[in-house]
Amino acid sequence: MPEVKKILVGIDLSHGDHLVSKELSPETLGAVAQATELAKVNSAQLTFCAVVDLDPHALAYLEEEDPNALVDLAAQAEQVLLGLVQTAKAQGVITVASTHAFGKSWVELIKQVLRGHHDLLMVGTRKLSGLQRLLLGSTSLKLMRNCPCPVWITKPHVTSPVNRILVADDLTDVGARLVRIGSVVAKARAAELHVLHALEYPWDPDATVTDPKQVAYRQKSRARAEAELAKHLACSEAQTLSKPPQVVIREDLAENAILKYIEQQQIDLLVMATIARSGLAGFLMGNTAERLMPQLACSVVAIKPDDFQCPITLDS
Repeated sequence: MPEVKKILVGIDLSHGDHLVSKELSPETLGAVAQATELAKVNSAQLTFCAVVDLDPHALAYLEEEDPNALVDLAAQAEQVLLGLVQTAKAQGVITVASTHAFGKSWVELIKQVLRGHHDLLMVGTRKLSGLQRLLLGSTSLKLMRNCPCPVWITKPHVTSPVNRILVADDLTDVGARLVRIGSVVAKARAAELHVLHALEYPWDPDATVTDPKQVAYRQKSRARAEAELAKHLACSEAQTLSKPPQVVIREDLAENAILKYIEQQQIDLLVMATIARSGLAGFLMGNTAERLMPQLACSVVAIKPDDFQCPITLDS
């Protein structure tokens, strides 16, 4: 990405007590619909990947109790995936494939990303309570932290067209990359592109500022932000959009500015960076992207820095 050529879609086949069900959730169907449209517009390869979520103990038990159990589950999964492949081809996607695996969903999806050299992973996410998210995490959050390629997460019941895209630009090199990615998606979907930067000050941004030094500091910060945003929007991807992007600078904490803007402008898709943290620091601290996820009413594309080191390997 920004060239979207190989898209992987995570397919959740679980439903109720069934490990493999023919009835797909609205979240999964939303991810399939978005991925199919994006693959068609970009002439990209599309791969559906279903992971039957079983831990090593459950796998060993099934193999011991019934040697044919995994074979039967695999056959059921392939039958559902075949239907998705046929539908995608009928909708105009030229190259479509499917695969399945057994194990932890987020681990196996990342392995497939590495194996297939995919440049975009799309998944649906279900609503979790605060306690569930804290103690267990979710597949989508673990993918945000660990997947090496961009992760597009469709929120529950979000199947409507992507008409408005927001890029949260932090003025870094990653921010410039986000603008290019947002522009590519906006062009593919004939959507509006909005670019937002939040100016975070070491004092209350709503307070009346009379100190000349603080006033000068604010003016200098805004001028720098405007200049950097202009550089990022000078890329060919943004310059070829049918409508010029809407650029906004807000004086607020980043997550507050993003949430308010999404609500005010009815944003359908947020494109933002995520700096993955591992170990205890990641568990306790999280980051802006992770704090936003439970509150977002829109879908999100999470992007890693170019120097991100994936903790998962094909030998893991």
